Amino acid sequence: MARGNENDIRMWRRAVLAGVAVVLGLASSTAFGQAVDQSIYVEEAGLITYNSVEARRGDIPVSVAYFRADGTHPEMYWTRLEPSPGQYDFSPFINALEEGRRKGIKVGIRIITANPHGRIFPGWIKSRTASKEGRTGIAPDWDDPAVQQSIRNLLVALGNRVKNHPAFLFCDIAALGWAGEWTTEWNMFRDADFMPTIESQRRYVDFHVEAFGAEKLVANLDMPIEILAYSMSLGVNGWRQDGFGNFIKSMSDYPPAFRDVPALWDVSGPRFFEIWGSNINEWPNQLVPWPIDQIFDEALKYRATMFANMGSPIPTQYVAAYKRFQRAMIDYAAK
Repeated sequence: MARGNENDIRMWRRAVLAGVAVVLGLASSTAFGQAVDQSIYVEEAGLITYNSVEARRGDIPVSVAYFRADGTHPEMYWTRLEPSPGQYDFSPFINALEEGRRKGIKVGIRIITANPHGRIFPGWIKSRTASKEGRTGIAPDWDDPAVQQSIRNLLVALGNRVKNHPAFLFCDIAALGWAGEWTTEWNMFRDADFMPTIESQRRYVDFHVEAFGAEKLVANLDMPIEILAYSMSLGVNGWRQDGFGNFIKSMSDYPPAFRDVPALWDVSGPRFFEIWGSNINEWPNQLVPWPIDQIFDEALKYRATMFANMGSPIPTQYVAAYKRFQRAMIDYAAK
């Protein structure tokens, strides 16, 4: 994900454990004031706060509520979900899954344990202040066996509650790095690597496999190649990459991962791209100068089946291109 200063506020809002996307059936408009077809918004972009669209056969794709909270959901902080060791309250997850069951919406989960802007983990966790070259970040000590055990316990307890629920679709392998993105190099922490050892990183992958089952996991393409390959070797069945439409990412950074970890081509689970920096209804702009068809075609090179559009509606001028993109994703999802 881009670490530029223009995203500071967004990064702060995303830095929580998990969150609920809410279905709204209201007509909407783009940032440029253009009318948006309500059916496109509700049935295909679908979910507010954060969302993905999973293609399937039929006229309407499955909407997927991707559990990414923002600063408006402090009840989802780890400190709220586990106020004391082993005492869990997963009711927000269960309630959302039940809502998903009622409305035919699948749910994806991403667990976040820290962010560079403040503590979201419980006070009973042994923590450290990570510093490098005069920069300081507050985070759990991810190399500490006690911290590892606590995160493992949290994942397993949550997995036991949700992995067999009919609305549950996947869990993103996160719980490590700021915002769960397998990095501590972010904004003011550019080039400040506070990540744990490779051995510890493997353990966090193992914790997710134990909790949810490898076939229900989605790997982050920003993981170190060694960890990405390790995840695939365990049977992880999907992947996620942000930067959808951004020239730094979708136009240049993806091929090395697919070259170095060939198993990425073989997964049959969710394969999706995530927008950052601006919503699709703000394109084109300085970050995203490419024609919409070129952006969609780039995603399809990697057999994408989903994309996360930051809760933005599909602008009228992109509906035809999106429909073509959707049909291609449906074909890939069916193979």
